[in-house]
Amino acid sequence: MLKTGIYGADTPAAGELIRLLVNHPDVDITQLYAPTLKGENVSTRHHGLIGERPLKFTDRFDAGTLDVLFLCRADNTTARILSTEKELQQRGEELPEGRKRPLRIIDLTGLHIGDYEESGLEYGLSEINRKPLVRGARRSVVPTPQASIALVSLYPIATHLLLNGDLHIRFTLPAGASDEWDTMAACHDITRQLSKIQSSYGGNVEGSVEKGDQSRSLRMVTEIPCSLRLEDVTSLYDSIYDDHNFTWIIHTTPDTKEVEGTQKCIISLTKPDSSTLRIESVADCRMRGGAGEAIHQMNLLCGLHERTGLRVKSSAF
Repeated sequence: MLKTGIYGADTPAAGELIRLLVNHPDVDITQLYAPTLKGENVSTRHHGLIGERPLKFTDRFDAGTLDVLFLCRADNTTARILSTEKELQQRGEELPEGRKRPLRIIDLTGLHIGDYEESGLEYGLSEINRKPLVRGARRSVVPTPQASIALVSLYPIATHLLLNGDLHIRFTLPAGASDEWDTMAACHDITRQLSKIQSSYGGNVEGSVEKGDQSRSLRMVTEIPCSLRLEDVTSLYDSIYDDHNFTWIIHTTPDTKEVEGTQKCIISLTKPDSSTLRIESVADCRMRGGAGEAIHQMNLLCGLHERTGLRVKSSAF
């Protein structure tokens, strides 16, 4: 069992995380650090946990006793933890007494997304970065929901050097979540990652945000110049995602009800005309770029099957 802790366990991101972790077969939740709520039941802060495993918040934090640590609050301690663990790995020091495996850290704070490499973090999007995550990485950073869905949707195009010029992406977010993420910063991150995937790409990504009436899901729409037949574009996507468990390709308008409460990203490919490719994708923005992404990364970092603890169906009907 993986001894697991959450720093900032009273945050909304931690609530989503706990709801999934209580049913993860390989996880033992041992530390839920939220000092102002010491001794309180987790269900008093996070809904949906009444009757589940009895868990309480604590004011005691000891990373040395953990196998996995999720960072859900950005503060000086967060930065210190990352710096200390990075130095330990660089010096090749032995594991502390009582720890069977190196500490794995997953950062959900967004604090280090711009300098994740300098902080010793891997970019935690398995569709484009799975090999580093399963080959010895110890720390990873969770991208924003916008970056996650956009990069998964555009990665096959970039790998085949088909991106040209600037991109405009339209995001539709739940009304209650539209102010949580900085779309400009997300677009900068998307541009940076696309340029790493396709070194010849010199364009910029711009984004616009609309408020939708969906409860949890994010919709992304973009159009790019593309003269390939739809069958050929589909083959490009299938060749990359045929061994991935959460990304699916369709050719009709995707319904957000298909992804709510899941780690799925559903990508619709259509050709409005012979020279244009329309990409429309949906994902749950509390899972993709959030709790689901974090658990997906934990599974890969710890040698588990990527679907462990994430075999959930849509919660919408």
